[in-house]
Amino acid sequence: MRFQQDEQAGQTSVEYILLLMVVMLITMSAMKEVRAFFLPDGECTRTDRSLVCAFERVYDRQNLKIYRFPK
Repeated sequence: MRFQQDEQAGQTSVEYILLLMVVMLITMSAMKEVRAFFLPDGECTRTDRSLVCAFERVYDRQNLKIYRFPK
């Protein structure tokens, strides 16, 4: 009876290790997508879909209008 409990404990440990590996693999693949979404591959172009490039396009100083008040 004691031998059967030790086998079960070892099997549970292996299952937890495998589950941890699967979670790490899923997390790493998701992080690639998140990194591509937030960061550009170098210079921002008009077709870049990253969040940083979108902010640069929206808040570009050349696109801002300047209003002057009369004196």
